[in-house]
Amino acid sequence: RSEITRDEKELFVAALYRGGRNVLCGVAEKPEPEDGNGIREKIEAALRSEDEEGLVSFFGHNTYSLRHLFKDEQRRILNLIIAEDVESVVSMLRKTISDSSELLSFLSSLAMPIPEAFRSAAEVTLNDELKRAFEADALDLAFVSQRIDEGERWGAGVDILFLRHAAMRRLERLFLLLEGEPLEQNTLRSIIELLSFLKKRGWEINLWDEQNTFAGIISSNEDLSSCGLLYETLGKMLLVRHSRVESDFTDRVTPRSQQKGVV
Repeated sequence: RSEITRDEKELFVAALYRGGRNVLCGVAEKPEPEDGNGIREKIEAALRSEDEEGLVSFFGHNTYSLRHLFKDEQRRILNLIIAEDVESVVSMLRKTISDSSELLSFLSSLAMPIPEAFRSAAEVTLNDELKRAFEADALDLAFVSQRIDEGERWGAGVDILFLRHAAMRRLERLFLLLEGEPLEQNTLRSIIELLSFLKKRGWEINLWDEQNTFAGIISSNEDLSSCGLLYETLGKMLLVRHSRVESDFTDRVTPRSQQKGVV
């Protein structure tokens, strides 16, 4: 079905992938009768033998490669293709850094510069590990802090912009969970731990939306006494007074939902 005209048609599609960027796809109207006079068998044979000319002779001008895709789709498909190779390279670099971690720490303790090859490898592996940590179901903030500290000691560039963005997205999700289940103590603890982490790192963040969500929860008719200490702690961190449900901020900042380009 066309996403533009909404027209529908049954099509016969075949794709040949020979590694790397070598992808060839053919599209034609579905042959009649169903077996297509053995066409399917011929195409399957061409695919098994990687007979590119055979595919082109059947599909004619209706053959396409990655170059025919729009840029966004090109990137998406190529990322899928190279994902395994990238993971293999990162794994090798990770082993190199793991085997050399004591040496790197020793050089750092002597205030000696880390060799460029090691520093570059450390940047790749550290940022990959940090990305995975924030994508995991359970966020290990102790591990994240340890890796960030190592990166700083080794002079490896840690992608702070990504980490701050990922932390705020996780914080948003946690507050949505808390809004739905305000008595869930694990969610409250996760929020407090993440806010403590952000405060310790000194990363500039906008908590307007979180303040409003928190104020809405504590001003509701929900009995929060079973989580009183946790809510008191969270209120102090958000600078929201439990009694008056008012922010201690005198200058109102614009909510993230109304900002452009704010992480």
